[in-house]
Amino acid sequence: ERMLQTLRDELGDRLPAAEFRQERERRFLPHLTIAYADRTLTEAIPIAPITSRASELVLISSDAAARYETRARWPLVA
Repeated sequence: ERMLQTLRDELGDRLPAAEFRQERERRFLPHLTIAYADRTLTEAIPIAPITSRASELVLISSDAAARYETRARWPLVA
């Protein structure tokens, strides 16, 4: 998680030069969205551990209508 925070910090330092805005005051919490629900869950649903590994970093932009567009892709190499 620390490496992701470092990546976010470094991007935040460089984004203004490219005329991008970053909301640094928002708390950064790396996450993976598994599903969306139209109701509140009353109890946790147990799942098996996720063991997948990421193979690429994808830059995606979204708008207020929740439309997503892939802007760039970078392979992750070991």
